[in-house]
Amino acid sequence: MKSNKLLMTKGFLLLFVISMCLASGGNLRAEDASPTAVATAAASPSSLQGFMNQADYTWVNGNTHEKDFPLDGKFFSPEFLFDSNYVYDFAHPNDHMVNGSTAMNMSGEVEVEDIGIGGDFHIPVGSGSEAVRGRIMTEFGMYANEIPRNDETPARGTWNIQQGTTYLTEAYGGYHFDIPGTDGLNVDMGQFPSYVGLFSFYNSENWSYQASYVSSNTPWFFTGMRIQFFPSDALKIEGWLINGWQTYGMFDNGLGNSGMNYGMELRWAPNPDVVVISNNYIGPDSPDSPDCIRVHTDDSFLLKYLDDPKSNGIDKMAFSLTCD
Repeated sequence: MKSNKLLMTKGFLLLFVISMCLASGGNLRAEDASPTAVATAAASPSSLQGFMNQADYTWVNGNTHEKDFPLDGKFFSPEFLFDSNYVYDFAHPNDHMVNGSTAMNMSGEVEVEDIGIGGDFHIPVGSGSEAVRGRIMTEFGMYANEIPRNDETPARGTWNIQQGTTYLTEAYGGYHFDIPGTDGLNVDMGQFPSYVGLFSFYNSENWSYQASYVSSNTPWFFTGMRIQFFPSDALKIEGWLINGWQTYGMFDNGLGNSGMNYGMELRWAPNPDVVVISNNYIGPDSPDSPDCIRVHTDDSFLLKYLDDPKSNGIDKMAFSLTCD
């Protein structure tokens, strides 16, 4: 056990990570976002509302850094993601394994981390901005193996839930409703990335390649329903009614024998230099422990304190303060 912990600790002393994170496509997801993703100032024409499009938020970790969406279409915006990396580990593990990570697997080897193929559906209904919406994104490569590795919920029952969801990161459908005086409301059902931190599920949207050990082992997915309400372009209130963690078989009964987990996110961007994020979950998500109700909260304050586009060196600097 001590040996494994030492190996794990040394495993994160990485000499370098060479990564290729390429993303091209359309509507990268103000309204379609996983809890960590936000939109850029240059949203695609198919965006259904303007959440966090009032300024340039590409400096925010866990946010797309794209500003151009050349493939954006009227009804569908295709997207392709490719992530490959090479890692050097000072611990020199005999099996080349990098333990505890969800962004890399092997040391001393070039690996294909993630290949995502999919995109966003946005089909207008009527003359307003109401629309049928949806998203699908695959995960081929090491992601398909490393993400669900700690999940015990597929062990319940006879259906192989893990096999059924292994190659999907996002698969959902829903509807965008117009609400006068607001940016509207989305209701979606399906599978979503549910990462509760400042890092996006997609490494191309992060300013650092490797999240902390604790963050890497928080749940990555939920399957269920979410409701996103946008009182303004600077505020999102999002609620979740979900089956459980990771590949999300409902393992326990609790909270009124429903076995459901509940959650919500608040995301507030009052000006171009400040973002406040609060993610919260509650539910019986410990396998075979229906009386164990787990509560998780992840709250962050982000501040950009330098923005000098004319600089010949570093032109932006920011920091974050997080309380869990």
